[in-house]
Formats: sequence, structure tokens, C-alpha cells
Amino acid sequence: RLNGENRPDSELLADWMKNWQLPTGQLFRLGMCENTRDEADRTAALARELGWRRVLLVTTASHLRRSEAAFRKAGVEIIAVACDFEGLDALDESAQLWKVIPEGTLLTWFQTWFHEVAGWWWYRARGWVS
Repeated sequence: RLNGENRPDSELLADWMKNWQLPTGQLFRLGMCENTRDEADRTAALARELGWRRVLLVTTASHLRRSEAAFRKAGVEIIAVACDFEGLDALDESAQLWKVIPEGTLLTWFQTWFHEVAGWWWYRARGWVS
């Protein structure tokens, strides 16, 4: 959201790239996507229209499995790249095992994990992934 208005990430990214004077090449905007499946369907249509054989799919590491499956189900041949990994040392919470109230990072990791597990089963139930 920007100034109370929903804007696609692609527009925000384009503005950011322009402000930083980064080389952009040609940007293709999908508009506001409701979810990953919607994004996959719109990407598939764009790929067909432009004759693309393969698409580079970059997404968060935790979201990779579901997004990869959704894009493949939509008929997009992809090369998947995960970003924003947490280092394994960040998972060493042995000192926290005995605390009554978990710290925020553990709750955030649980939220991310639960979101993806629930999302995966929702997509499977809808037939959006195989």
C-alpha cells in the first residue's frame, strides 16, 4: 500500500529502480494479483503472448515449493531461485527451549511455516498444484 492505495509490487519496484537510477531493461507488469496462482496464470499468458520458453522465478525460500508448483501447473517452464535464506545458525535456539514465552523470531518462523503448510494444502484442495 502506498498512501492508502493498493499498488502492485511491480509498480513499487519500478519506482524504486527509477529513484535509484538502476538499469531496468524492459519491465512487464502483471497488475494486482490476488495470490500466487493468479500471478502464475498471468505469467503463463504473458509468456505465451511473448513466446517465452522459460521464466526465472525468484521468490522467498519459504514460499518456493508452492510457487514453483503453481507456476508449473499453469504451464510455465521455470528456473526457480530462492532468496532470503536464514542461516542455519539462526535456528540454534537451544537456550530458548526452556523459556515459557518464545521470542518473536520463533513466532515469526512458526507463522511463516504455518502459512506455507496451510497454503500448500489449500492449493492442493483447489487443484492449483499437483
